[in-house]
Amino acid sequence: MEGLAVRERVLGASCPDLPHPIVFRGAVFADEARFDRCLALWRRALQLRHQNSVCYVLEAFPCPRTSRLLLECGVDVDAADECRRTALHLALISYQIKERELLSDALCGVVCELISHDAHVDACDMDGLTPLLYSIGGKCN
Repeated sequence: MEGLAVRERVLGASCPDLPHPIVFRGAVFADEARFDRCLALWRRALQLRHQNSVCYVLEAFPCPRTSRLLLECGVDVDAADECRRTALHLALISYQIKERELLSDALCGVVCELISHDAHVDACDMDGLTPLLYSIGGKCN
């Protein structure tokens, strides 16, 4: 259990690889008939997966269909990572960094899906930047 706590502190709660060892340790507790600990660990893994799903899936796979599916399944459109960046922040950062010719249509589709599902366009991250300001590279006042 201490190892899982250390792993979460070191990697951060937003690491997409974090829930798997938690689920595995929960299964070990289930095999030992310690269901209270099993359920607690599995609930924590679900919280981590839900928290990270929008941001990391949309950053790794900029696909409008994937974003629409996630949003229609009830994922929080304004879920944020440890830097308080939402999926809209990450989509617009990716648009600035990645090759525009290859991903511009997909990223624009993701941004449109997020905005159509009421993503907050004025949410500031830890650096004081909103998604709109990330798209143009300015600072928030």
